[in-house]
Amino acid sequence: MNENDVQWIENLQWVYSRQFEVDAELLRKRHIVLVAEGLDTYARILVNGKQVAETADMFVETSL
Repeated sequence: MNENDVQWIENLQWVYSRQFEVDAELLRKRHIVLVAEGLDTYARILVNGKQVAETADMFVETSL
C-alpha cells in the first residue's frame, strides 16, 4: 500500500540544481556533453538560466 501513500509526490514540482565551474579551454570546445543521469519522466534542463534540453521519458536519451 506504499504506492498510495506517495501519490502526492507527482503533484509537486521538483528542482534539482548543481553548480560547477568550467575553464576557458572547455568553453572553446565546439560541443560539450552534459550527462544528467536519473532524471524522471518530464524534465527541463537549464544552464545559466537558458533551457538546453527537455526530456519526456527517463529511458530515452535526449541530445541537442
